Amino acid sequence: MVVAAAVLLALVAAACGGSGGSSQGATQTPKGSAHASASDSATASSGSTASAPLKVETVGNDAVTLHQRQPVSFTFHIAGGAPDQWVWRVRDYYGKKMSAGKGEPGATTSTIRWDGTQPDGSPAEPGEYVFEVGPQFSAHMTPIGWLRLQTPVQAKVYRSLPAAGKKVALTFDDGGGATAWYWILHALRAGHAKGTFFPIGEYVGDYAHKEAGLTVQDAMAIGSHSWSHPDMTGLSDAEIRKQLQDTDDVWWNDFKASTVPYFRPPYGSYNDRVLKDAGELGYSRIIMWDVDSNDWTNPGVDAIVHNVLSTVHDGSIIVLHTRGKAPKALPIIIAGLHKMGYQMVTLPELFKAAGVK
Repeated sequence: MVVAAAVLLALVAAACGGSGGSSQGATQTPKGSAHASASDSATASSGSTASAPLKVETVGNDAVTLHQRQPVSFTFHIAGGAPDQWVWRVRDYYGKKMSAGKGEPGATTSTIRWDGTQPDGSPAEPGEYVFEVGPQFSAHMTPIGWLRLQTPVQAKVYRSLPAAGKKVALTFDDGGGATAWYWILHALRAGHAKGTFFPIGEYVGDYAHKEAGLTVQDAMAIGSHSWSHPDMTGLSDAEIRKQLQDTDDVWWNDFKASTVPYFRPPYGSYNDRVLKDAGELGYSRIIMWDVDSNDWTNPGVDAIVHNVLSTVHDGSIIVLHTRGKAPKALPIIIAGLHKMGYQMVTLPELFKAAGVK
């Protein structure tokens, strides 16, 4: 069964056959997206950025959520007709290309279809996928559709990824201090570093909404830390799934972003049941840590910096919080990690560097 949603731009059509299944139906079109569109050498030539983006218009819903893999198509109009040479692609949220091709010259209405497989023919992993189109040899790709894939998987716990070499992941929990969150983003930009954020869902939908949007805009990674920070081991299966789904929904509805497949249990507390319920919603990567700043105890800037720099090693996952002294300690931590030869990357980049698909 094909889930169709007409969209404005030419998008990524598909490659190999995906597994079938019933659809959960299209979601309401989310509000404005802050996604940064990643360019791809296969469809955009560096230095060839003169071509303007295509003017497109989506037909129907431009955002779809699936809980089982199946082909997805988006239909769109191109204002004034398509140029002689235009291309489409499907990529994941972090820029990895899933499928790509050339569009029909002069077409005013086109449909792009993807069967949910990766370039090697394996099923696409849970997460977010973006369909986009643009002139050939141009860096300007326009999104026409978004897919959120929440297929069941087996969840696995990660505390570090030593195979990543001289790369580490700075991660930030809670989101309770909107001002602190803002200055953490500022420090990351100034220090040429990336981070992964695990804010509580109710903060994302409320007073930290602006900071959440900036996080997506800055191409940082995001993960789930539950909706209200309970100890998940004390909840029922239905309550666990609701904590996760409500959190992902606020990111999806407001920013066309998804926390899948990254989940950090509140207090680092989990059991087999929590892992099973998280896996059923596509959370394959349960993120713990091996470097604890202990910033939540308010030990002071010097202690926070020492706690990080004295225990970091290749592939470390470092935990801090968006509150307290973390914003003041972070620039010193970043400088110290640079001096030690470490590159600070998002969790997706750390997994990629470690060779984990």
